Amino acid sequence: MSLWGRVQTPNTDQDLTLLVGTANLGNAPPTLDDVRAWIPPQGRTSHVTPLPELLVQQQEQQQQEQPKDGTGGGDTTTTPIIFAKETFDLIAVGLQEATWSNQKKKKKKPKDNGDDDEGTTQELEDDKEDDVVDDDEEDDATEATDNEEEPDENNNNNNNHPEQATTTTTTTETILPNNKDMSQLASLLDTVLGDQYRPLAEKSRGQMRFVVFCRHDNYRDFTDVDVRCENTGLAHVWANKGGIVLSLTYRGTTRLSFLSAHLAAHEGAPHYAARCDNLDEILNGAKNHAYYDVALSSHHLFVLGDLNFRTRFAVHRNETTTTQRKSSSTTKTVQPDDNGTNDDDKEPPSSVDRALALVEQQDYKKLYYQHDELIAGIAKGELLVDFDTLPCNFPPTFKVLREKGFHYKPQRTPSYTDRILYRSANKQYLKPLAYEPCPDFATSDHKPLRGAYAITPNAVLTRQFRQTEPPGSYRIAFSQMACRNLPALDVTGTSDPYIMLTWEFVDVLATDREHKNLLMRWTSSGDRKWPKTQFLSRTLNPTFTGEELELSINGPVPAEALLFITVMDYDLHSADDLMCALPINFRDLVGGDQVRYNKHNRATIQYTDKPLLHNGKYSGTITVTIDITKSNQPNPEINGQARKKEGGLLKKLMCRKQ
Repeated sequence: MSLWGRVQTPNTDQDLTLLVGTANLGNAPPTLDDVRAWIPPQGRTSHVTPLPELLVQQQEQQQQEQPKDGTGGGDTTTTPIIFAKETFDLIAVGLQEATWSNQKKKKKKPKDNGDDDEGTTQELEDDKEDDVVDDDEEDDATEATDNEEEPDENNNNNNNHPEQATTTTTTTETILPNNKDMSQLASLLDTVLGDQYRPLAEKSRGQMRFVVFCRHDNYRDFTDVDVRCENTGLAHVWANKGGIVLSLTYRGTTRLSFLSAHLAAHEGAPHYAARCDNLDEILNGAKNHAYYDVALSSHHLFVLGDLNFRTRFAVHRNETTTTQRKSSSTTKTVQPDDNGTNDDDKEPPSSVDRALALVEQQDYKKLYYQHDELIAGIAKGELLVDFDTLPCNFPPTFKVLREKGFHYKPQRTPSYTDRILYRSANKQYLKPLAYEPCPDFATSDHKPLRGAYAITPNAVLTRQFRQTEPPGSYRIAFSQMACRNLPALDVTGTSDPYIMLTWEFVDVLATDREHKNLLMRWTSSGDRKWPKTQFLSRTLNPTFTGEELELSINGPVPAEALLFITVMDYDLHSADDLMCALPINFRDLVGGDQVRYNKHNRATIQYTDKPLLHNGKYSGTITVTIDITKSNQPNPEINGQARKKEGGLLKKLMCRKQ
C-alpha cells in the first residue's frame, strides 16, 4: 500500500479528471459559504491545492527547461501541468448526517448550584454547541454500546445510555430523511457548481446522501449507472449507518465505482471491529456482480465517508485528568460537562492531551502513522486490503467546534474520521492530484475532505496499445495450484473448495475438458463456460494435484481485460459459494514487468502464497504456476462470437438493480 503516496506523472487532457468529496454535516444545515469552501465553484480545478510533491516536481521541470546561459525566457510549453483541464469531468460527493429538520435538541436538567446565574459567555456557547446531537450520541440513542477502554471509575452508572445518568438527562431522536433538507442541499450544490453541471446519479438512504455530477458536454460518456445500498445500523435495518455503492462505465470500457459510507462510532477495540464488519457487510450486501464485490469487479473504486476510525493511544489509568484546555491556534478553553465527570462515551483525557500536543506541534506524520486505526488495520489485512490512500498531512477533521479553523472539543480525541481511499486494477493509471480538508466549513463538528484524481481511460490505453504492439496470441496454462488457510463455510468447520477462472472485458478461449466427476460438469457457478478444477472435500488447505486450466487470448490485450482466479465452495443441494478471489489485470499477466520470455517465446510466472481477497479482507493464499506461450499469429478460434456468448452469460450472472 502506498502510505505516503508517490509522485505521479501529471495528467493529460485525455485523462478523466474527477473530484471526490466527503462531508459529515453534523445534522446542521450548511450555508452557501460552507459549500463553496468544500466544492470548487463552477467545478474549477484552480480552486483545489495540488499535492506538494507535484508542485515540487513541476518546479524542478521548469528549472531544467530554463536556458543554460541564464538569459531566461526559455520555452516552457513542454512542462507538464498538474491539472490539464479547467474544470472537473466528474464530481462525486458523499454526505453523512445530512438531515436536520426533524432533529430534537438535547434536554438537560439544570445544575442545582443554588443560584440563578444564567451562565458565563463560554458556558452559553458550549450549550449551543451541544444542542446538536453528534455522531456518537446518536449511536447511543439507537444502539446499546460499550467502551471497554473508558470505564468511569467514579460512577457505577453506564452513561452510554443517557437515560440512566443521575445528573443529566439527554433525549435524542434519530433524524429521518426530509425532502426539504434534500432540496436545500441540492439547491446549494447546484448554485455552487453552476449551469454547466448536471446530476448524473443521486441516492439518499437514511441520513446518508450520495450524488455524482458531470458536465453537460460529457453526460453521454457515462453509462450503466447502478446504485445499491446496505444498512449496518441496528438489526441491519436502521439506516443511521451503512453505505451507498454507485457504479458506472466511462466510454464503454472503464468501470468506476464509489462506496460512500458512515460506519460505527465510538472508541475502543469492539467499535473498531464493528467498523471493519460494517465494511464487510457493505461490500458483500451492495455488490452488483454474481460473485465479486465492487472492490474486485471495478477498474477503479473510491471509498469515502465518515469511516469513524479513531486515533488510539495506549491508555495509562494513573495519568492526571485535564479538562481545561489552554487557548492556542488549535484549541480553545471549553468547560467540562455539567456532571463534571467523564462518562463512558468520552475518551480518556490523556488521549486527548496527547493528540492535541501532536496537533500543536504539527506532527501529523506521527499522529497518522503511529496512532491512526485505519492505517494499522489495512497493514494487518483486517480491512480494505490493496487500497491506497494519501497521508493526512493536516490537522484531524474530528471533533471540531462549529466554526472556521481547527478548534477541538476536549470530550473527544482528535481523529481522522473522514477519509478517501482508492483501489485500481492498474495503479499506474490512477494519479492522485490533491488531498485536503476544508477548514472554512463552519457549521459541522467535522471538517469536509476532498481529493482530486486523474484516470487514464481504458479506451485511450487500448488505442495506444493497438498502434504500438503487433497482433499475436497467448496461451496461458495454470498448474500446481494449492490454497492455504481458506475460510470455513460449511457447518462442519471446513469447505469443499475448487478453483474456477472467470474473465471480463476480453475475448477468451477456454479449453473444453470434460470432468471425470459428473457433479463438476454442471455446477451452480455458471455452467461449463468457466474452466474449473475438481472440488476437494472437507479441507481448508487444498492441493489440486495433476489439475491444469488453460486459456487463450489474442493480443494486443485491451487495458480493461480482467481475470479472476476464484476459489469456490462446492454445495450439492444449494448454490456454490464464493470463498475468495485473486484479481489480475490481463495485460500485467502477459506483459508485465515480471514477465521474461525466452527465445522460444515462453515465460513462467510463479505465484507463491499470493493473498486471496473477499470483501476487502485477506481470506487465505494461493500458490500457482502460470506458463505463458506467445505467438506472433492471432488465434482464429478467438473471435467476436466468443465475446458475444460471454456477454450473454455475464448478463445472466449480473444481479438486477434494486
